[in-house]
Amino acid sequence: MNFAIEKKPNDFRPQGMRTIQLFNSEAQANYKKAGRAAMKNAEEDDIIPKGQCGSRKQHQSIDLALSKRLIWDSLILERRSSGWISNDAKSCFDRMVHWVAKTGLRRFGLSVTVTNLMFDILAKAKHGVQTGFGNSDRTFGPTGDVPFQGCGQGNGAGPWMTPMSWSPMTTWSQLAKTSSRRYSRLWTFGQVASVPPVELSTRRSPSGG
Repeated sequence: MNFAIEKKPNDFRPQGMRTIQLFNSEAQANYKKAGRAAMKNAEEDDIIPKGQCGSRKQHQSIDLALSKRLIWDSLILERRSSGWISNDAKSCFDRMVHWVAKTGLRRFGLSVTVTNLMFDILAKAKHGVQTGFGNSDRTFGPTGDVPFQGCGQGNGAGPWMTPMSWSPMTTWSQLAKTSSRRYSRLWTFGQVASVPPVELSTRRSPSGG
């Protein structure tokens, strides 16, 4: 069942509201259990990028902000060039590609059976609409063979699916840049829905800019 809430007070335009999906309570409990188990495995195996602060225990946004500030101070002192991209992923839970998220879950230690079950529910779900007047009698779903993508706003495993999806790409990018002669390091600081990477050049700038 889908319903919408305001992103900003008194803004009731459809494009200005956030769609939330209400899941069956048992399915929601299983999503949360699977997400926690996957993150526990990843922490024990130390496969989460160091810059990932969101969705992790004993990590706070202030840690990410401090790391960012210290890197900028270091760049100024060493007079090195860099690039910074601040990416706030718009509707990231609704646009998550299933096979990418499944690959991340498998990498974080979940079994094929559990992973397939989690996404089979999403792929085969029939969606209704809930408003202040009640629930819709009609339901809707994908019209073709390709299911709706995304894990849905409100999914119990959603906060963990985001780092699971992008952490492999971050790790591979860091390895590729470290082995390159042109770049020395690619740092990525991750919250739940924003992943700002900074790329440090090995070349020093005469002006420090």
